[in-house]
Amino acid sequence: MADLNFNNFTSASDIAYKAFQEIEGYVNELATCPKIPTGLKEFDRAIMGGIYDTDLMVLAARPSMGITTLALNFLNNIACNGNASVAYFSFDLSKEVLIKRLLWLMAEIKRKNVSEGWLTDKDWQRMVNAVETVQKSKIFFDDTPLISVEDFLQRIKQAKESLNVDLIIVDSFNFIPNNLKNIQECSKLADKIKELILELHVPVILLLQLKYTSDYRHFNYPDIRELRKFGSLNKHADIVTFLNRFSYYDPDEQYAYMCELIIARQRRGIARVINLFYDLTTGKIKSLARCSE
Repeated sequence: MADLNFNNFTSASDIAYKAFQEIEGYVNELATCPKIPTGLKEFDRAIMGGIYDTDLMVLAARPSMGITTLALNFLNNIACNGNASVAYFSFDLSKEVLIKRLLWLMAEIKRKNVSEGWLTDKDWQRMVNAVETVQKSKIFFDDTPLISVEDFLQRIKQAKESLNVDLIIVDSFNFIPNNLKNIQECSKLADKIKELILELHVPVILLLQLKYTSDYRHFNYPDIRELRKFGSLNKHADIVTFLNRFSYYDPDEQYAYMCELIIARQRRGIARVINLFYDLTTGKIKSLARCSE
């Protein structure tokens, strides 16, 4: 029997205090690190207070789930209810469409009533209040078509250096530019986006549209493995989230007015599912605890 080499062993008492100091330093760093609350309280608690200044957050979903609507709710909570400065890059919808959708959800006016031209005096007053709030905010839209990847990266840099924005929302990764063709191109872009975030200290919420699958047994439930086709994006993301609405597949009343914000992976905490209140008629999304307010 070979002799045991006791030099390989370390007493736990010798390293316990060092571990304590490292934990204490990490907690203190989280407490002092600049962060932006999204306004969804349960989600903010899950990601340790909000979006940090070097975060890349991926918000993905299948078509018609409402990721643009959720992004506009983030915009409202962060820039209108809060006082942060936000740049919103849209390579799908025009700024005119986005601002109308933002005003509707802020005023909580049913889109059907708007399209039919039927608004009450209270609706008009809420709309006026919404307009005045937006006019006081620091929201900047850019819906100019992209020429190249370099053009997009330069615009991110300009948003921080010229407008000093606190957050950037990109809608969406699929349209940068004209659909990225392979995993290598996606990886190069993800690498450069993360490098810019670290250089500029400005967080980015990156919207991503997934394809439908044939697995209707599970309501086309999103899977983090689907991000593999986007190269290193999953590796660079500090928070990976999916938006899911069962009501899209099943009209059962138990799914009405509810959606799931799935935290599939994050660097500061655990994966979990957060249920949110989602009013499809107005586009308003909020924590379930506030749905009765």
